[in-house]
Amino acid sequence: MPPGESGMAASLAYWFLFQLLVLVFAAYVSSHALAPGAHYHEVFRYIGATAFMGFALAQVPQSIWYQRAWGTTFKLHVRRADLRVHRRRHRSAGCGPKPSSGGAE
Repeated sequence: MPPGESGMAASLAYWFLFQLLVLVFAAYVSSHALAPGAHYHEVFRYIGATAFMGFALAQVPQSIWYQRAWGTTFKLHVRRADLRVHRRRHRSAGCGPKPSSGGAE
């Protein structure tokens, strides 16, 4: 690596801090929006929606300030929303790993 250039460690550290910051704010919003003892579906819904806004809307300034194509930003939003819907449908359909019965059949 040429002198003066940093490795990927600094970028990964900043990325981790960004992830942590978005999730802390998602938890903060949810803690004020929901009563203690709220059903876990409501908790996941609030945290999921808030975190989605934090992660997805973070792409908009790339198009505003750095002239990234708006189509690219839109595609990122649609892809993230589509993944979220797909995961929700997958879970609600009962797909995924099934708990084992513990005995040999």
